[in-house]
Amino acid sequence: MDERVRQEYQKIYSELYFITLLVCCVSVIAKVMFFHQGIADCWLEYIVLVGSPVYRFVRCRMLHVSAPVVEKKVWMIRLAACLVTVSAVYAVVTYVSTGRLNLMELLTFLVPFIFIYLLVCFGSVIVQRQWKKKLEDRYDEQ
Repeated sequence: MDERVRQEYQKIYSELYFITLLVCCVSVIAKVMFFHQGIADCWLEYIVLVGSPVYRFVRCRMLHVSAPVVEKKVWMIRLAACLVTVSAVYAVVTYVSTGRLNLMELLTFLVPFIFIYLLVCFGSVIVQRQWKKKLEDRYDEQ
């Protein structure tokens, strides 16, 4: 297969991965907001949302490939945008489903979410940078 065709296939699969994650997010929101199902009814979406990035991370390690490290400014903007979006979506979903917005309930959800999200983000960036440096050193020796 031609390299150009292979790159186009990879671009399509990358877009499909993003669409799959987006559909899972919309599914969780729709189940909770419109169908009044509990979070326990969204286990498949959680497996996809959590499992696919973990699989990607492990697979990159197995193939000795480092994911591209985004520069700090871009990464911080994406992080802030994600946290603001999640906060706003959760507040809207809570308000629409209950008719009121309880600040304590909002904080009870957001504080652990933000803590875990930041822990995973910073951890993955640190691990990816170390892995990239290790691979560069390894290939420089050869």
